[in-house]
Amino acid sequence: TAEELAAQKARQEMGQFRYLGYLSRDGREQAFLSKGKTLFIAKKGEAIIGQFFLKDLGANHVVIKDQQTNVEATITLAKK
Repeated sequence: TAEELAAQKARQEMGQFRYLGYLSRDGREQAFLSKGKTLFIAKKGEAIIGQFFLKDLGANHVVIKDQQTNVEATITLAKK
């Protein structure tokens, strides 16, 4: 179905993100993510790019959600 194809496309696109780390300053946490050669800095609840936003943020993982399909992806901290 169209919904399944959209969800599959969202999963593939979210799979391209890498979680590089986070910064906690004044009680506010920011995640550092990359997709290809582009770097993104986002706080919990903020849009990252397009329909994707940062749903949750932890020291070892982030959860990205696609607002259009409600598909979520947990991305673990990239190893050096």
